This record gives sequence, structure tokens and C-alpha cells, in this order.
Amino acid sequence: LLFAVWVSWNYDDQSRCFVMTAEAAVSPLSQLFDSYGRKSQSRYFVNYGFTVDRNHRDNEACLRVELLDSDPDSKAKTPLLGRGGGSKNKARKFIVSCSFSDKGFQRLISFCRFVTAPYDMIVKSSSSKKNVGAEDMPPRTAQNEIKALRRIKAAAVASLKRFSTSLRHDHLLLKRNRFSDSNVRNCVMMRCGEKETLHWYIGFSDYMCAVLKKQGSRTQKKGRTESLLLDIRESYRDYTTHVVEELLEATSSDAATPYYKDQQQPNHK
Repeated sequence: LLFAVWVSWNYDDQSRCFVMTAEAAVSPLSQLFDSYGRKSQSRYFVNYGFTVDRNHRDNEACLRVELLDSDPDSKAKTPLLGRGGGSKNKARKFIVSCSFSDKGFQRLISFCRFVTAPYDMIVKSSSSKKNVGAEDMPPRTAQNEIKALRRIKAAAVASLKRFSTSLRHDHLLLKRNRFSDSNVRNCVMMRCGEKETLHWYIGFSDYMCAVLKKQGSRTQKKGRTESLLLDIRESYRDYTTHVVEELLEATSSDAATPYYKDQQQPNHK
């Protein structure tokens, strides 16, 4: 083994096959490496037939949220569902990972803000950003953000209830490692990854609701926003910086309408 060379690959229409191309000169006896990329357990298993350990950051889960007919502003909000080129469906499914930068997370939290916000708040959102859609609504108030987070938690709990086994049960199965074949283990790993993601959203929602309520009361008393980054989970940091601190600054400013400052949202393309 002289040195390692990475390769890139793609499908070639002319030769009708996958072509792997070395990214550097290849010497005799050198080893080639190909990357499957960062994916969830379900993608790895369904597409490639294996799963990987310690894949927490890239695992995904499905959350279902809907605009309830019991919402007093439901009739007024319904015509706005398709604004910005979005779907007009009241009930929507979101594939999400444990990251604020995940596009699925952005769409989910925006939709939850929309379905929990009063109609006049949505209208004011649109006044600062033309044609704000149901999946493009920025944070407005700490109170609305708490409602949105609680809706996310409820969706995660509902998704967990669809499984016949618990996360603890799956962890015990993996610890014992007595599977009839590798595919059985891969199935457990796949559903375990989804459950871990759902538990992350439950913990995230609980934690952020507590921060918004506790720190919000402190900022009203002290007139300033305290640092929230001293004792916080790393995976929550970006949301805290870009959303929570902005909302608490708005609360402490004592403005007549403490809506989120008209700043550009982080670009997560």
C-alpha cells in the first residue's frame, strides 16, 4: 500500500454503466476509496444493503402535522396554505434529521408556526416578506414558538406510538446481538435510528420550551437577554443562536409589537 486515492462515480449514459474515476494518479498497489456519502440508516439499508453504527447526526424520521379544523382561524388560514408555491394540503409529512440546518427541519418548524399562529400574525409576517408560505414562516414571538415546539413534540410522540417496540427494547436487542442474520440486525438498526431521531425532537422541544419560558421571564425582569450558550447541547446551538436569542431580545426590548426582526434567515441550501 503506497497511498490512498479517492474516487468519484456517476452513471454514464453512453456506456450505460456506472463509471468510477480516480481523483489523483493511481500507482500500482495503491488502495482506492469510495464514499457512500452521509445518509440515514434507512437510505443505507434500502439502497446499499447495510447500516452503520453511530449514525445519530444523519438519521431521519417522519413527522406528520396538520392544520386542525378546530383551530378558530382555520377557515382564514386555509386559503394561505398554497402561498409561495407550496402545497395546499392541511396535513403534511416531513422527513427530518437532528439539525437546525436540515431543510426538512426548516419546513417543519415553519409549518408548525403557521398552524399555531393567529391569522393576524401570519398577515403581519407577509407584510415584511411578500407571499410568506406555510412552510416559510419566520419566528415571531416566544409564545408562538413554544406552541410550534409543542406541536412538534406531539407529532414525534404520535410517530413513536406507531412502533410496536420501544427504543429501549431495540437497544437491548443490539446489545445482545443474537440475530439470525445481518438483515435482521439492519432492520433493527434502521428503526432504531428513526426512534432516536424522534426522541431527539421530544427532548429538543422540551428543552427549548423551558428555555423560552424561563429566560423569557428573566429578560422581562432584568431587561436583557442572558447568554444561552454556556450549558446547552451542541445539536441545539444553531437554533438557539438564530431563533431563541432573537426572540428573547425582542421580548426584552419591550416593543409594542415584539415580532421577529426583519432579518434574512440563515441560508441552508
